Amino acid sequence: MTKKSKGAKSEQRIIDMEIWKEFINVQPQRVQISQVYLDPNNPRLQTPKKQKVQDIRITEDGIQENCLEELKKEGINDLYQSIKTSGFWTMDRVVLRPLKDGKFVVIEGNRRIAALKTLEKNHQTGKETLSQKVFDSIKQFEALVYRGNNSDISWIIQGFRHSPGIKSWKDYPKAMFLAKFEKQSKKPPNEIASIFGMKGADVTHLIRSYSGFENAAKDKEYGNDLTPDKFGHFGEIIFKQSSIQKWLEWDDTKRQFANKTNLKKYLKLATQIDAETDKPRIDITPTTRDVFSEIVKPEHKDFLDKFEEGKIKTLKEIEKVLDEESEKREPIDIPKMIDEFEYAKKVAETLPIPSLQLLGKKEDKTEKKKLIKVMEELKRILEQQLKNLGKA
Repeated sequence: MTKKSKGAKSEQRIIDMEIWKEFINVQPQRVQISQVYLDPNNPRLQTPKKQKVQDIRITEDGIQENCLEELKKEGINDLYQSIKTSGFWTMDRVVLRPLKDGKFVVIEGNRRIAALKTLEKNHQTGKETLSQKVFDSIKQFEALVYRGNNSDISWIIQGFRHSPGIKSWKDYPKAMFLAKFEKQSKKPPNEIASIFGMKGADVTHLIRSYSGFENAAKDKEYGNDLTPDKFGHFGEIIFKQSSIQKWLEWDDTKRQFANKTNLKKYLKLATQIDAETDKPRIDITPTTRDVFSEIVKPEHKDFLDKFEEGKIKTLKEIEKVLDEESEKREPIDIPKMIDEFEYAKKVAETLPIPSLQLLGKKEDKTEKKKLIKVMEELKRILEQQLKNLGKA
Protein backbone atom coordinates (compact mmCIF):
# COMPACT_ATOMS: atom_id res chain seq x y z
CA MET A 1 0.00 0.00 0.00
CA THR A 2 1.39 3.43 -0.95
CA LYS A 3 1.75 6.29 1.51
CA LYS A 4 -0.86 8.18 -0.46
CA SER A 5 -3.47 5.40 -0.25
CA LYS A 6 -2.74 4.93 3.45
CA GLY A 7 -3.27 8.64 3.99
CA ALA A 8 -6.52 8.62 2.03
CA LYS A 9 -7.89 5.71 4.06
CA SER A 10 -6.82 7.36 7.29
CA GLU A 11 -8.52 10.59 6.28
CA GLN A 12 -11.70 8.65 5.36
CA ARG A 13 -11.74 6.94 8.76
CA ILE A 14 -11.52 10.35 10.46
CA ILE A 15 -14.45 11.64 8.36
CA ASP A 16 -16.52 8.56 9.21
CA MET A 17 -15.70 8.96 12.90
CA GLU A 18 -16.72 12.62 12.84
CA ILE A 19 -20.08 11.70 11.28
CA TRP A 20 -20.78 8.88 13.70
CA LYS A 21 -19.80 11.06 16.68
CA GLU A 22 -23.02 12.98 16.07
CA PHE A 23 -25.05 9.96 17.15
CA ILE A 24 -23.59 10.27 20.67
CA ASN A 25 -25.59 13.51 20.88
CA VAL A 26 -28.91 11.66 20.38
CA GLN A 27 -30.77 10.71 23.55
CA PRO A 28 -34.33 9.34 24.20
CA GLN A 29 -36.97 11.69 25.64
CA ARG A 30 -40.76 11.63 26.03
CA VAL A 31 -42.46 14.53 24.25
CA GLN A 32 -45.97 15.88 23.61
CA ILE A 33 -47.18 16.06 19.99
CA SER A 34 -47.99 19.74 20.66
CA GLN A 35 -44.27 20.36 21.26
CA VAL A 36 -43.22 18.92 17.90
CA TYR A 37 -43.04 20.90 14.64
CA LEU A 38 -42.54 19.70 11.07
CA ASP A 39 -39.30 20.60 9.33
CA PRO A 40 -39.84 22.99 6.39
CA ASN A 41 -36.19 22.34 5.46
CA ASN A 42 -36.79 18.59 5.18
CA PRO A 43 -34.44 17.20 2.48
CA ARG A 44 -37.36 15.24 1.04
CA LEU A 45 -39.21 18.48 0.18
CA GLN A 46 -36.37 20.46 -1.34
CA THR A 47 -36.95 22.44 -4.54
CA PRO A 48 -34.56 24.59 -6.60
CA LYS A 49 -33.70 27.94 -5.01
CA LYS A 50 -35.91 27.21 -2.02
CA GLN A 51 -34.82 29.47 0.83
CA LYS A 52 -33.97 27.89 4.15
CA VAL A 53 -36.48 28.69 6.90
CA GLN A 54 -34.70 30.00 9.98
CA ASP A 55 -35.39 28.41 13.37
CA ILE A 56 -37.14 31.51 14.63
CA ARG A 57 -39.89 31.06 11.98
CA ILE A 58 -40.31 27.28 11.97
CA THR A 59 -43.21 27.30 14.47
CA GLU A 60 -45.29 29.86 12.52
CA ASP A 61 -48.75 28.54 11.62
CA GLY A 62 -48.47 29.36 7.92
CA ILE A 63 -45.14 27.60 7.55
CA GLN A 64 -46.39 24.53 9.43
CA GLU A 65 -49.62 24.37 7.40
CA ASN A 66 -47.69 24.58 4.13
CA CYS A 67 -45.25 21.91 5.30
CA LEU A 68 -48.11 19.58 6.27
CA GLU A 69 -49.78 20.03 2.87
CA GLU A 70 -46.50 19.24 1.08
CA LEU A 71 -46.09 16.05 3.12
CA LYS A 72 -49.67 15.02 2.38
CA LYS A 73 -48.85 15.32 -1.32
CA GLU A 74 -45.88 13.03 -0.74
CA GLY A 75 -48.26 10.55 0.87
CA ILE A 76 -49.01 9.81 4.53
CA ASN A 77 -52.15 7.67 4.18
CA ASP A 78 -50.32 4.38 4.83
CA LEU A 79 -49.01 5.75 8.15
CA TYR A 80 -52.32 7.41 8.98
CA GLN A 81 -54.28 4.16 8.62
CA SER A 82 -51.69 2.09 10.49
CA ILE A 83 -51.57 4.47 13.48
CA LYS A 84 -55.36 4.85 13.47
CA THR A 85 -55.70 1.07 13.80
CA SER A 86 -52.80 0.11 16.06
CA GLY A 87 -51.55 3.30 17.68
CA PHE A 88 -48.13 4.91 17.33
CA TRP A 89 -45.40 2.32 17.79
CA THR A 90 -42.11 3.97 18.71
CA MET A 91 -39.67 1.11 18.16
CA ASP A 92 -38.37 3.10 15.18
CA ARG A 93 -38.37 6.49 16.89
CA VAL A 94 -38.55 9.88 15.27
CA VAL A 95 -35.54 12.13 15.72
CA LEU A 96 -36.01 15.70 16.93
CA ARG A 97 -33.89 18.80 17.45
CA PRO A 98 -34.68 21.28 20.24
CA LEU A 99 -35.92 24.77 19.49
CA LYS A 100 -36.62 27.40 22.15
CA ASP A 101 -39.26 27.19 24.90
CA GLY A 102 -39.43 23.40 25.07
CA LYS A 103 -40.32 23.00 21.39
CA PHE A 104 -38.77 20.58 18.89
CA VAL A 105 -38.42 20.35 15.11
CA VAL A 106 -38.33 17.00 13.32
CA ILE A 107 -35.00 15.83 11.94
CA GLU A 108 -36.18 12.42 10.74
CA GLY A 109 -39.77 11.17 10.71
CA ASN A 110 -41.69 14.08 9.18
CA ARG A 111 -44.23 11.81 7.49
CA ARG A 112 -44.99 10.07 10.78
CA ILE A 113 -45.43 13.35 12.64
CA ALA A 114 -47.63 14.67 9.80
CA ALA A 115 -49.82 11.57 10.18
CA LEU A 116 -49.98 12.03 13.98
CA LYS A 117 -50.93 15.70 13.73
CA THR A 118 -53.61 14.97 11.12
CA LEU A 119 -55.08 12.17 13.24
CA GLU A 120 -55.06 14.32 16.36
CA LYS A 121 -56.83 17.18 14.59
CA ASN A 122 -59.41 14.87 12.98
CA HIS A 123 -60.17 13.27 16.37
CA GLN A 124 -60.55 16.63 18.09
CA THR A 125 -62.87 17.95 15.35
CA GLY A 126 -64.97 14.77 15.27
CA LYS A 127 -63.88 13.55 11.84
CA GLU A 128 -62.38 10.48 13.51
CA THR A 129 -63.10 8.72 16.78
CA LEU A 130 -59.98 7.06 18.11
CA SER A 131 -59.76 4.65 21.00
CA GLN A 132 -58.29 6.16 24.18
CA LYS A 133 -55.26 3.90 23.83
CA VAL A 134 -54.54 5.09 20.28
CA PHE A 135 -55.18 8.74 21.17
CA ASP A 136 -52.82 8.52 24.16
CA SER A 137 -50.08 7.06 21.94
CA ILE A 138 -50.44 10.08 19.66
CA LYS A 139 -50.52 12.73 22.40
CA GLN A 140 -47.27 11.63 24.06
CA PHE A 141 -44.50 9.34 22.86
CA GLU A 142 -40.78 8.66 23.15
CA ALA A 143 -38.50 10.27 20.57
CA LEU A 144 -34.76 10.65 20.09
CA VAL A 145 -33.55 14.21 20.67
CA TYR A 146 -30.35 15.48 19.04
CA ARG A 147 -28.46 18.04 21.13
CA GLY A 148 -25.40 18.57 18.95
CA ASN A 149 -24.44 21.53 16.78
CA ASN A 150 -24.12 20.09 13.26
CA SER A 151 -26.30 22.21 10.95
CA ASP A 152 -26.53 19.34 8.44
CA ILE A 153 -27.70 16.75 10.95
CA SER A 154 -30.92 16.11 8.96
CA TRP A 155 -28.87 14.94 5.99
CA ILE A 156 -26.57 12.81 8.16
CA ILE A 157 -29.42 11.17 10.10
CA GLN A 158 -31.45 10.41 6.98
CA GLY A 159 -28.34 9.11 5.25
CA PHE A 160 -27.08 6.73 7.92
CA ARG A 161 -30.13 5.91 10.05
CA HIS A 162 -32.86 5.58 7.47
CA SER A 163 -31.03 4.89 4.21
CA PRO A 164 -33.75 2.95 2.33
CA GLY A 165 -36.13 5.90 2.63
CA ILE A 166 -34.72 8.00 -0.20
CA LYS A 167 -35.45 5.36 -2.84
CA SER A 168 -39.12 6.37 -2.86
CA TRP A 169 -38.38 10.09 -3.17
CA LYS A 170 -38.93 12.04 -6.35
CA ASP A 171 -35.84 12.39 -8.54
CA TYR A 172 -34.97 16.01 -7.73
CA PRO A 173 -34.85 15.76 -3.89
CA LYS A 174 -33.24 12.32 -4.20
CA ALA A 175 -30.50 13.73 -6.46
CA MET A 176 -30.05 16.76 -4.22
CA PHE A 177 -29.77 14.52 -1.16
CA LEU A 178 -27.16 12.27 -2.79
CA ALA A 179 -25.12 15.25 -4.02
CA LYS A 180 -25.11 16.84 -0.57
CA PHE A 181 -24.42 13.47 1.06
CA GLU A 182 -21.44 13.01 -1.25
CA LYS A 183 -20.12 16.42 -0.24
CA GLN A 184 -20.67 15.79 3.49
CA SER A 185 -19.34 12.24 3.68
CA LYS A 186 -16.59 12.52 1.02
CA LYS A 187 -17.59 9.03 -0.06
CA PRO A 188 -17.43 7.89 -3.73
CA PRO A 189 -20.69 7.00 -5.52
CA ASN A 190 -20.17 3.23 -5.21
CA GLU A 191 -19.93 3.48 -1.41
CA ILE A 192 -22.94 5.80 -1.26
CA ALA A 193 -24.83 3.28 -3.39
CA SER A 194 -24.10 0.47 -0.94
CA ILE A 195 -25.42 2.59 1.95
CA PHE A 196 -28.71 3.28 0.18
CA GLY A 197 -29.19 -0.08 -1.51
CA MET A 198 -28.85 1.49 -4.95
CA LYS A 199 -26.71 0.85 -8.02
CA GLY A 200 -23.47 2.80 -8.27
CA ALA A 201 -24.32 3.90 -11.82
CA ASP A 202 -27.68 5.28 -10.64
CA VAL A 203 -26.06 7.29 -7.85
CA THR A 204 -23.44 8.68 -10.24
CA HIS A 205 -26.16 9.56 -12.76
CA LEU A 206 -28.33 11.36 -10.22
CA ILE A 207 -25.43 13.35 -8.76
CA ARG A 208 -24.27 14.32 -12.26
CA SER A 209 -27.83 15.30 -13.24
CA TYR A 210 -28.21 17.43 -10.12
CA SER A 211 -24.87 19.14 -10.77
CA GLY A 212 -25.92 19.89 -14.34
CA PHE A 213 -29.31 21.21 -13.19
CA GLU A 214 -27.69 23.50 -10.62
CA ASN A 215 -25.14 24.74 -13.15
CA ALA A 216 -27.87 25.49 -15.70
CA ALA A 217 -29.96 27.26 -13.03
CA LYS A 218 -27.26 29.97 -12.91
CA ASP A 219 -28.23 31.13 -16.40
CA LYS A 220 -29.46 34.70 -15.94
CA GLU A 221 -32.06 34.52 -18.69
CA TYR A 222 -33.66 31.08 -18.24
CA GLY A 223 -32.30 29.71 -14.95
CA ASN A 224 -35.26 30.90 -12.88
CA ASP A 225 -37.59 28.79 -15.05
CA LEU A 226 -35.88 25.54 -14.01
CA THR A 227 -38.50 24.21 -11.61
CA PRO A 228 -38.32 20.64 -10.19
CA ASP A 229 -40.58 19.33 -12.96
CA LYS A 230 -37.83 20.31 -15.42
CA PHE A 231 -35.25 18.11 -13.68
CA GLY A 232 -36.04 15.30 -16.12
CA HIS A 233 -34.35 17.29 -18.88
CA PHE A 234 -31.09 16.48 -17.13
CA GLY A 235 -31.83 13.02 -15.75
CA GLU A 236 -33.77 11.68 -18.76
CA ILE A 237 -32.45 13.65 -21.72
CA ILE A 238 -29.06 15.36 -21.41
CA PHE A 239 -27.27 12.78 -19.28
CA LYS A 240 -28.79 9.87 -21.18
CA GLN A 241 -27.25 10.97 -24.49
CA SER A 242 -23.52 11.55 -24.97
CA SER A 243 -24.06 13.64 -28.12
CA ILE A 244 -26.05 16.24 -26.15
CA GLN A 245 -23.41 16.34 -23.42
CA LYS A 246 -20.76 16.84 -26.13
CA TRP A 247 -22.83 19.61 -27.73
CA LEU A 248 -23.14 21.35 -24.35
CA GLU A 249 -19.46 20.59 -23.59
CA TRP A 250 -20.14 19.02 -20.21
CA ASP A 251 -17.04 18.97 -18.00
CA ASP A 252 -17.41 16.07 -15.57
CA THR A 253 -14.47 17.22 -13.45
CA LYS A 254 -15.74 20.76 -12.95
CA ARG A 255 -19.37 19.57 -13.16
CA GLN A 256 -20.44 22.36 -15.46
CA PHE A 257 -21.42 23.08 -19.07
CA ALA A 258 -18.66 24.90 -20.92
CA ASN A 259 -20.73 25.88 -23.98
CA LYS A 260 -23.00 28.54 -22.51
CA THR A 261 -24.41 29.48 -25.93
CA ASN A 262 -25.72 25.98 -26.61
CA LEU A 263 -26.92 25.66 -23.03
CA LYS A 264 -28.96 28.83 -23.48
CA LYS A 265 -30.46 27.39 -26.68
CA TYR A 266 -31.51 24.21 -24.87
CA LEU A 267 -32.96 26.07 -21.89
CA LYS A 268 -34.96 28.36 -24.17
CA LEU A 269 -36.47 25.37 -25.97
CA ALA A 270 -37.18 23.58 -22.68
CA THR A 271 -38.68 26.46 -20.71
CA GLN A 272 -40.18 29.09 -23.00
CA ILE A 273 -43.85 28.59 -23.88
CA ASP A 274 -44.67 28.42 -27.59
CA ALA A 275 -47.55 30.75 -28.49
CA GLU A 276 -49.23 28.24 -30.82
CA THR A 277 -49.07 25.10 -28.66
CA ASP A 278 -48.97 26.75 -25.21
CA LYS A 279 -46.16 24.30 -24.35
CA PRO A 280 -42.33 24.38 -24.44
CA ARG A 281 -40.78 23.37 -27.78
CA ILE A 282 -39.13 20.30 -26.22
CA ASP A 283 -40.47 18.11 -23.44
CA ILE A 284 -39.22 15.21 -21.32
CA THR A 285 -40.02 12.31 -23.63
CA PRO A 286 -38.14 9.58 -25.53
CA THR A 287 -38.74 11.59 -28.73
CA THR A 288 -36.80 14.54 -27.34
CA ARG A 289 -34.09 12.24 -26.03
CA ASP A 290 -33.61 10.37 -29.32
CA VAL A 291 -34.29 13.06 -31.93
CA PHE A 292 -32.61 15.99 -30.21
CA SER A 293 -29.52 13.86 -29.66
CA GLU A 294 -29.38 13.42 -33.45
CA ILE A 295 -29.91 17.03 -34.55
CA VAL A 296 -27.12 18.34 -32.30
CA LYS A 297 -24.63 16.30 -34.34
CA PRO A 298 -22.69 18.39 -36.93
CA GLU A 299 -24.13 16.44 -39.88
CA HIS A 300 -27.68 17.44 -38.87
CA LYS A 301 -27.02 21.10 -38.06
CA ASP A 302 -29.59 22.25 -40.65
CA PHE A 303 -32.36 20.45 -38.77
CA LEU A 304 -31.38 22.14 -35.50
CA ASP A 305 -31.23 25.58 -37.10
CA LYS A 306 -34.65 25.20 -38.72
CA PHE A 307 -36.15 23.84 -35.51
CA GLU A 308 -34.79 26.77 -33.47
CA GLU A 309 -36.06 29.27 -36.04
CA GLY A 310 -39.50 27.65 -36.04
CA LYS A 311 -39.31 26.61 -39.70
CA ILE A 312 -39.76 23.06 -38.44
CA LYS A 313 -42.38 23.05 -35.69
CA THR A 314 -41.92 19.73 -33.94
CA LEU A 315 -39.32 17.04 -33.33
CA LYS A 316 -41.82 14.49 -34.64
CA GLU A 317 -41.46 16.05 -38.11
CA ILE A 318 -37.70 15.68 -37.92
CA GLU A 319 -38.00 12.13 -36.60
CA LYS A 320 -40.03 11.13 -39.65
CA VAL A 321 -37.46 12.57 -42.07
CA LEU A 322 -34.55 10.95 -40.20
CA ASP A 323 -36.32 7.57 -40.26
CA GLU A 324 -36.88 7.85 -44.01
CA GLU A 325 -33.23 8.78 -44.57
CA SER A 326 -32.09 5.92 -42.39
CA GLU A 327 -34.11 3.41 -44.43
CA LYS A 328 -32.61 4.75 -47.65
CA ARG A 329 -29.06 4.62 -46.32
CA GLU A 330 -29.25 1.22 -44.63
CA PRO A 331 -27.04 -1.17 -46.69
CA ILE A 332 -28.28 -4.60 -47.70
CA ASP A 333 -25.80 -7.22 -46.51
CA ILE A 334 -26.60 -10.15 -48.82
CA PRO A 335 -23.54 -12.25 -47.82
CA LYS A 336 -24.67 -12.06 -44.18
CA MET A 337 -28.17 -13.18 -45.18
CA ILE A 338 -26.73 -16.13 -47.10
CA ASP A 339 -24.65 -17.16 -44.08
CA GLU A 340 -27.70 -17.04 -41.82
CA PHE A 341 -29.79 -19.14 -44.23
CA GLU A 342 -26.93 -21.63 -44.62
CA TYR A 343 -26.87 -22.01 -40.85
CA ALA A 344 -30.66 -22.48 -40.74
CA LYS A 345 -30.38 -25.08 -43.52
CA LYS A 346 -27.72 -26.96 -41.55
CA VAL A 347 -29.96 -26.99 -38.45
CA ALA A 348 -32.84 -28.38 -40.52
CA GLU A 349 -30.65 -31.04 -42.20
CA THR A 350 -29.27 -32.31 -38.91
CA LEU A 351 -32.54 -32.61 -36.99
CA PRO A 352 -32.44 -35.82 -34.87
CA ILE A 353 -35.66 -37.16 -36.41
CA PRO A 354 -35.55 -40.69 -34.83
CA SER A 355 -34.98 -39.26 -31.35
CA LEU A 356 -37.76 -36.72 -31.81
CA GLN A 357 -40.16 -39.44 -32.91
CA LEU A 358 -39.45 -41.49 -29.76
CA LEU A 359 -40.14 -38.68 -27.29
CA GLY A 360 -42.48 -39.97 -24.58
CA LYS A 361 -42.68 -37.41 -21.80
CA LYS A 362 -45.61 -35.03 -21.89
CA GLU A 363 -43.44 -31.91 -21.68
CA ASP A 364 -41.16 -33.20 -24.47
CA LYS A 365 -44.18 -33.80 -26.72
CA THR A 366 -45.33 -30.25 -26.06
CA GLU A 367 -41.93 -28.87 -27.09
CA LYS A 368 -41.98 -31.06 -30.23
CA LYS A 369 -45.35 -29.56 -31.22
CA LYS A 370 -43.86 -26.08 -30.82
CA LEU A 371 -40.93 -27.06 -33.04
CA ILE A 372 -43.24 -28.39 -35.77
CA LYS A 373 -45.33 -25.20 -35.60
CA VAL A 374 -42.23 -22.98 -36.00
CA MET A 375 -41.03 -25.07 -38.97
CA GLU A 376 -44.44 -24.85 -40.65
CA GLU A 377 -44.49 -21.05 -40.16
CA LEU A 378 -40.96 -20.82 -41.57
CA LYS A 379 -42.03 -22.90 -44.60
CA ARG A 380 -44.97 -20.58 -45.21
CA ILE A 381 -42.81 -17.44 -44.91
CA LEU A 382 -40.11 -18.84 -47.23
CA GLU A 383 -42.66 -19.80 -49.89
CA GLN A 384 -44.17 -16.31 -49.77
CA GLN A 385 -40.78 -14.58 -49.90
CA LEU A 386 -39.69 -16.76 -52.83
CA LYS A 387 -42.82 -15.61 -54.69
CA ASN A 388 -42.03 -11.97 -53.80
CA LEU A 389 -38.45 -12.30 -55.06
CA GLY A 390 -39.70 -13.90 -58.26
CA LYS A 391 -41.94 -10.92 -58.94
CA ALA A 392 -39.18 -8.40 -58.21
